[in-house]
Amino acid sequence: DAQYDAEMSYLRSLSNAKLAAGSWFNHGRVMRPLELEIKMGGEDVGRHEAHLRTHPRSSKLPEKAGLAFGPVMSSAWLSATNDSLLVVLTSVRRDASRAEISGTLDMARYGFGTAAMSKRFAVSPLPVETEQNGGLDDARADDDERRFTKPSPQELVGKGCSASFPGDAVEVDASLDARGIVMLRIQLCEE
Repeated sequence: DAQYDAEMSYLRSLSNAKLAAGSWFNHGRVMRPLELEIKMGGEDVGRHEAHLRTHPRSSKLPEKAGLAFGPVMSSAWLSATNDSLLVVLTSVRRDASRAEISGTLDMARYGFGTAAMSKRFAVSPLPVETEQNGGLDDARADDDERRFTKPSPQELVGKGCSASFPGDAVEVDASLDARGIVMLRIQLCEE
C-alpha cells in the first residue's frame, strides 16, 4: 500500500544502519546518554518530549501516562576494542523539521577513562545506505559484506586525525531531516 511507503523506507534505513553498526551493537556496549543541543526550525527543542497518552505503556504518575519520546533519539556505543565510540542519531517524527544537533563530549565519560584527556580523537561519518543516497537494490543483495565494511583504524588515522579534537572536547555536529539517520564514529588517534 503506497500510503506506507515512507514508513517502510525509514524502517529499511534503520535496518541498514543496524547492519553498518553491527560490531558496536553486537560486541560493544551502550554508554551514558548524550548531552546534545537540538534545534529544529531555529528553535531550541532540547529534550522536549512528544507524548502518546493513549499508548498502553503507562506510569503511576498521571503526567507520565503513555509513551514519551523526544524529536531526536540518540545513543552512544563503545566498541569492543575500546578504541572508538559510535554516536547514533535519528529524527523519529515523520513531521519534524530539519534538526541541527551539536554537542561537546568528554571522552573520559564514555569509556576512555581519564587518560582520554591527553589523547586526540577524530570524528568521521559511518555511511548508512538509505533510499535517498542510493539505497539497496536486489541486484546488490549479495554484496552486503563489502558495502558495510568499516575502515580500519589505520585508514582513519591517515584521513581524519589531522583534524582531531582533544579528548575532553570532542565536537559532534549533525543535521537531520525528518526520519533521517546519522552515525558518527569517534576514533582514538594513534600516536
